[in-house]
Order: sequence, then C-alpha cells, then structure tokens
Amino acid sequence: MPYRLSVPDGRVKHVHALAHATQDASRQPRICGAVTDITDQRQAEESLRKSELIWRRHETSAYGSWAWSPDTDVRYWSEECYRVQGFDPRDGLPRFEELFERIILMTNPS
Repeated sequence: MPYRLSVPDGRVKHVHALAHATQDASRQPRICGAVTDITDQRQAEESLRKSELIWRRHETSAYGSWAWSPDTDVRYWSEECYRVQGFDPRDGLPRFEELFERIILMTNPS
C-alpha cells in the first residue's frame, strides 16, 4: 500500500509498504514486511500527468499553448504558438526574452 511521508528535513517521500502477519511454532505473532521508496516513480508519474494535460489542452483548443518555468525557460510550445507569434519551429523553442519582445511589439506596434 502506498504512503506519503513527511521527513524531518521538510521533504516528502512516497513509499510502498507491504506486511504479512504470521505465527511462529509457539503461536507468537510475527510480522514480516518491506518498505520501498517510490518517490522517483511518483515524481515521474506527476511529470507525465502534467505533460499529458498540456497536450490535451492543445489538442482540444484552437488556441496555441506554451509552458514556461523560470528554472528551465520555455519547456513547451505548440505549433499554433509558432504561427501566431511568428516564430519558425525549425529554430527550436524560443527563449523567454524573445517571446516577451514579441508580446511587447504586438501590444505596442509603434
């Protein structure tokens, strides 16, 4: 069964625990179990869910979509965004500075 744990340093760990209760020859209860750290697996699943959400929004919309993070800059850019913003998909993902400049030009064309 999966459990979410808060560890003393503030991090959150996800673990899977499994236990089985038995009795020894003298009928004394014994519990045998195992705990596995599945934190990386949970983080990968969450990343995949976020990615799928971006894709679904793009596929069900006539609007362009993009994702940006201050740590990684532009992470996702739909084909419609390339068209609307005037970027060439062959140039790869635009940098945030380039996007910001285009937005300023679109709002203040003078």
